[in-house]
Amino acid sequence: VSMELFINRFNRNYYMLKDVNIDNTDLSTLVADKYQIDLDSYIMNLCLMAVFSSVRTVINSDEILQYIEDKDTYLEIVNDNSVSYEDCRSFKNKFDIFRIHPILQTNRGEYIVPNVNTMYFNLGDKLYWLFKDYFRKSTKFVNEFGIIFEKYVLEILTKQYGKEKVEKLDTINGEKSADIIINGDKYKFLIEIKS
Repeated sequence: VSMELFINRFNRNYYMLKDVNIDNTDLSTLVADKYQIDLDSYIMNLCLMAVFSSVRTVINSDEILQYIEDKDTYLEIVNDNSVSYEDCRSFKNKFDIFRIHPILQTNRGEYIVPNVNTMYFNLGDKLYWLFKDYFRKSTKFVNEFGIIFEKYVLEILTKQYGKEKVEKLDTINGEKSADIIINGDKYKFLIEIKS
């Protein structure tokens, strides 16, 4: 996992989700309700966290905070992505804790990133998780995201191979074995999309 992967995953999720509206809920509303900032400011804070974690161990040091315009919001977002020592001890699946909360809050109030790779992985999918967490009591977002992801993959394949070679497959009698077929010159490729 690298900074490039963070950028690629984040850009993919932003591209897919920036205009999604489910039950009058969109990313801008979720961010505004939670942090009282706009989506661009939230994204800037995530990017700053990713950059700072790659060059500094303590991401709330005075050396870093001097560059942050809205320190309270930055620290709130950092805190939302952190876990304490006590949380680490009591977490059931200790292997996954830093994938879910990539920042460790020490007993001295410092926020450190034990593994920058898990930080990049987590932040790359943060926009997806904002929606998923909001709709956690239903399958509405998961179902909608499957459709969004299919459209995204279809768009990429069409740009790569051309509209005449890429075809979305319909369901037959309520069943579908594949989502897309690419009609190549020599071969046909069946694509099953899993988000």
